[in-house]
Amino acid sequence: MNKNFLKECLKFNQNNLNHAYITFEKYQEHGEKFTENMFNMPFAKEFGGQGMEMINQWKNIYKEGQVNMKKMIDEGFKNIERIIE
Repeated sequence: MNKNFLKECLKFNQNNLNHAYITFEKYQEHGEKFTENMFNMPFAKEFGGQGMEMINQWKNIYKEGQVNMKKMIDEGFKNIERIIE
């Protein structure tokens, strides 16, 4: 196979994954805002600080997993680029 063709295919897939990741981050941000707004409503006050604290812990763990996944994907693409070269 042509090396340039493989590089272009790799670049295409990498761009698609980057755009999907950015979209995923935006959905995450909207979900966080929605959750914060829900906990600030009068009927949710009974859940208090513990409920929001639990949500924030979950959110931080989830974000850390997202960042680690993105790093692994980027490293994988770099490894493939080295192999193609």
